[in-house]
Amino acid sequence: MVRRFSIVAGFVVALTALSVVAALAGGGQTNGNGTTSAGAHLGINAKADLTGNFQYQAAGGSLNIHCHGYDFYVQTTSANGQYPKSLVNSHNCFDQDGNQYFLHAEFVDEGEPGTRDKACITFKAADGSVAVLDCGTITGGNIQIH
Repeated sequence: MVRRFSIVAGFVVALTALSVVAALAGGGQTNGNGTTSAGAHLGINAKADLTGNFQYQAAGGSLNIHCHGYDFYVQTTSANGQYPKSLVNSHNCFDQDGNQYFLHAEFVDEGEPGTRDKACITFKAADGSVAVLDCGTITGGNIQIH
């Protein structure tokens, strides 16, 4: 009986260690596109290794911001623990006139076909003022977090 318990305990410890190593290794990415609740066109490709691009084109085309790479990427779950969620930050964002912005964005993937996916996008100008705050459900697209 003790031997069986030791074998099971050893297996549980090994499985737990592998899970921790996989979690610490990172991985994952967020991809998608669509129209935001403010009518902007959005495209995202963000990876755990901080590579990727972010494109935000305001409704009417008055503001077009492109980000190259990220300073921060993390995957978690929505507040209710039911859906995958990712958070990204980038300082390497510029508009069509060369003005720099700081991006903070959060995405929730509520499954296929993407009709309930959410985004909350904030761009701050160099002086710290909020230039864009666009939060809500994505339409005409899909966010995938994997």
